Amino acid sequence: MLEFSRGAVIAWDGKRAAARALSDAMDLLETEDSITVLHVGEEDEVRMPGRDIMEHLSRHGLSASLNSQPKAGMAISDIVLNTCAESGAGLLVMGAYEHSRFSEMILGGVTRDIVSRTHIPVLMSH
Repeated sequence: MLEFSRGAVIAWDGKRAAARALSDAMDLLETEDSITVLHVGEEDEVRMPGRDIMEHLSRHGLSASLNSQPKAGMAISDIVLNTCAESGAGLLVMGAYEHSRFSEMILGGVTRDIVSRTHIPVLMSH
């Protein structure tokens, strides 16, 4: 019998696509045993990235942990995939294509890296 992981990672950057992905995933998140909100970047004491989403999830009866990671010279996609692996997540929720398609095509991007390298289901919204 196959066993599925019972956890999710929400890659949160506070942008419109991430908010839409979270909204689209709410029904799925209610079935998860654990939820990790991942923010990649410098901690901002004024904005406190990720804390707003923690409050939003709490209002919906969902408990989550916040994982703030500095970029530290790593690709964001590597940090996201490492976090999924370390937490044993079976679902990744994230926004897609926040940059222009031209920029994504020339420079690559997190969306492309995740799609080509992940081994778990990903819910992406644009």
